[in-house]
Amino acid sequence: MPLAIKLTESTTRTLVLVPDEKTATKIQASVESNTNNKVYRAGDIEESKKVFTQHDNAVAILANRFDGIDLLGDECRLIILKDLPKASNLQEQFLESRMAASIILKDRIRTRTVQAIGRCTRSATDYSAVCVLGQELMDQLIRTENRKLYHRELQAEIKFGVEQSKNANKTVFIENLQIFLDHGSEWNDVDKDIVDLREECIQEELPASEKLFNAVAHEVHYQYDLWEKNYTGALENAMKVIQCLEGIEVKGYRGFWYYLAANAAWLEFLEGSKEYEGKALQCYEEAGKCTSSLPWFRKLAKLNQYADSRVQPSDPYLPYLIDQLEVQMNRIGIDNRKFEKIASEILINLNNPDATKFELGHVGLGTLLGYISDNSTSHGAPDPWWIVDDRLCIVFEDQSKGEGPICITKTRQAELHPRWIKERVNLADDARIISIIITPGKTIDPDALPIAADALYWHIDDFKNWAESAISTMRNLKNSFAGIGDMFWRSQAERLFKESGIDPVSIISNLKPLNSVPVANNN
Repeated sequence: MPLAIKLTESTTRTLVLVPDEKTATKIQASVESNTNNKVYRAGDIEESKKVFTQHDNAVAILANRFDGIDLLGDECRLIILKDLPKASNLQEQFLESRMAASIILKDRIRTRTVQAIGRCTRSATDYSAVCVLGQELMDQLIRTENRKLYHRELQAEIKFGVEQSKNANKTVFIENLQIFLDHGSEWNDVDKDIVDLREECIQEELPASEKLFNAVAHEVHYQYDLWEKNYTGALENAMKVIQCLEGIEVKGYRGFWYYLAANAAWLEFLEGSKEYEGKALQCYEEAGKCTSSLPWFRKLAKLNQYADSRVQPSDPYLPYLIDQLEVQMNRIGIDNRKFEKIASEILINLNNPDATKFELGHVGLGTLLGYISDNSTSHGAPDPWWIVDDRLCIVFEDQSKGEGPICITKTRQAELHPRWIKERVNLADDARIISIIITPGKTIDPDALPIAADALYWHIDDFKNWAESAISTMRNLKNSFAGIGDMFWRSQAERLFKESGIDPVSIISNLKPLNSVPVANNN
């Protein structure tokens, strides 16, 4: 951000587009503290943009305004985009994160991005420099599969900008911006390179775009029918939408429309048409089959005899873990170096005999795998714990060094950890809390055996090997990650988690009870 603020001093006027007022206020404070620019907000230029366009040292900072602002020619030559204009309301967030229907948001994201970039290029001969800030927005533009959705001209400009930004320092950025703003012979040579890149680019259609296009008219009619309380008509149009949405790439969105169809049928049932109850419950059941992330779909489907065992997921925890993994992958971003740095630190700490370092690596591993991972330094607290959701927590007792049998102290601690978690961590009343001891010990002290009741045993060497394998799996998933809400990626992640034994059910089932460890011979 300091570099972007510095760039505003190279031109007379700058437009800054951000997703929310909080970000706008933060950037305004930075501009006013570090430059002599006059800052304008949306309210200042709503009636007329002249106060901004007639000022020679001005920055307009607008929140959630990616269209409706036209700045032609010399009115503005620099635009700064901060963060991705993605899911802008609760429904879009729900479709992306819970229904894995990000495919329908890709076009909206592309449209908003193009609109934002085009605020200061209002004709074929107009031009402005674009400075991109924020990991998600950069990932959106850098990823090849996303970039191919844009017009060839924009693809070439993005690709050129990415290459020029690699390893460039502040001085180079400012010099390059000045060459662009001068728009002289030196820039003409650069422009030829961009034209050459354009010839290599091919714009691709959004996957499943034809299916989504065919569904639009029925979606609109559904809304009209619902507004007019024509619930049977709404149900009919919802089913027509569903017929258009065949295939796994739109499975999440199809599930959303099964849910809407069920709601229409249920409303008709409440109007007195008893025969629609069964239809509503059948549609809730189908919605539940399309997504494993929303158990309340399945609960709605189980209201009567229309539900069956097919609605039940094979693993009740894995979908929640994949949800959290998506957030973690999105936070890391597209940069392989960031992932490798995290992975390296985890493995280095896990191979350190120091208890504090080992636990630090243990917490980091859980976070990387999508678990809600935490630790406590309070007296009597367990070592790291990994939470899937409020129904399952895996708590650990770590012993990173030592020789000899597993002692009574470590055994007692491992057996008491679930009680500590239950009293201090916010979980459901009936949550499963699984205690695991990680230790170099291969036998257990005879005096410890009587109190070894519920804890599981994981030899430290096996745990370290498992950790390396798990990180390798994460590396593969990270390389194929294209953003939150991708149904294909989620399916791949669930399969690889099972195959690699990373999922909670596999972890628990693959370990043996602590009380089955051979008893040490103290003679």
